[in-house]
Amino acid sequence: MSFENLVEILEMRRNTLLNPEKWDDKHENMFLNSTIEISGMKLKSQLGKSIFCQCWSFTKESDTMWRAYSTQKNSVKISSTPRKLLSGLLKIDKNVNKVFVGKVTYLTSPKLKKLFLENAKDWIFEQGGLGQCKTLLYKRYPFKNENEVRLIYNTFTNFERLILKYEIDPDDLIDNIVFDPRIEYSDFKSKKIKLQELGFKKSIVKSNLYKSPDYNTIK
Repeated sequence: MSFENLVEILEMRRNTLLNPEKWDDKHENMFLNSTIEISGMKLKSQLGKSIFCQCWSFTKESDTMWRAYSTQKNSVKISSTPRKLLSGLLKIDKNVNKVFVGKVTYLTSPKLKKLFLENAKDWIFEQGGLGQCKTLLYKRYPFKNENEVRLIYNTFTNFERLILKYEIDPDDLIDNIVFDPRIEYSDFKSKKIKLQELGFKKSIVKSNLYKSPDYNTIK
């Protein structure tokens, strides 16, 4: 995430979930945005308006992710756990049937289409809401490197807004903060001080992904 977004989390003590309509890849929301045919009538699904998500990754660090999400070379990576993500949301909504964490499965386009045709109606009309959330746990194979896990909140209420913010304790949610390995050291130091001034007391480091190895001297 950007440094500015992290500062906002620490200052406002709020986490942000997005409606899938905000995502760039429109394949992501195809289940919930599908047209449903009932008794010869075609209806546009509105279920997607009630769901908000946040995307994380099981991958600790990768060159690909830094280059994709840190184009200015000064972004940050924060770490947490599925338990902490769930407990943060459950503090504002104690209904365990509305809050989910799930790992994304990556499929080829033909397999994704087959999955859609075989399961879409059952998942969309599943009463408990789990089926609707399942629809957001499948992506096309070219995105496999993301190794995603998603925090999903099904509000069961049709919102017109695309962003949902809720109160958190950043110290409870965030385990550590890692800066882009390409950030200038002076910039890293000043930004680290800023985060500490905002009250973050856990580990804040610069990634050593591109650091020269200590075994490169040939004797």
